[in-house]
Amino acid sequence: FPSSATYSPSTYASILETLKEREYVALDGKALMPSLTAFVVTSLLERHFSDFVDMTFTAKMEERLDRIAKGEGSKEAYLAEYYLGEEGLRDKVKRGESGIEGDDGRRANLPILKDRQEVQILV
Repeated sequence: FPSSATYSPSTYASILETLKEREYVALDGKALMPSLTAFVVTSLLERHFSDFVDMTFTAKMEERLDRIAKGEGSKEAYLAEYYLGEEGLRDKVKRGESGIEGDDGRRANLPILKDRQEVQILV
């Protein structure tokens, strides 16, 4: 994970466990090895649901949730805005889904380190 205040140790452990359970990564000693599925899912999210893989989006959401936990806001109002607001989850998902075509859910962009280019594969 990038070095960021976004991830607490408990968040980090929970995320790693989910990634392993869904077989997005495998452990090789202490190293995490991404699976082909991980590349496919990441590529799809980056192309069609970029907010959900954006560190700034995640950090802002966690800040807002922290304020609510301290009693500085209403969880109901936040959830209504998050899901149903003008830029809410419902509309973002509709927009993202409408752009998915054909083999998008099977296509992965694999990084190549040499020239910092990518190779696209279809699984």
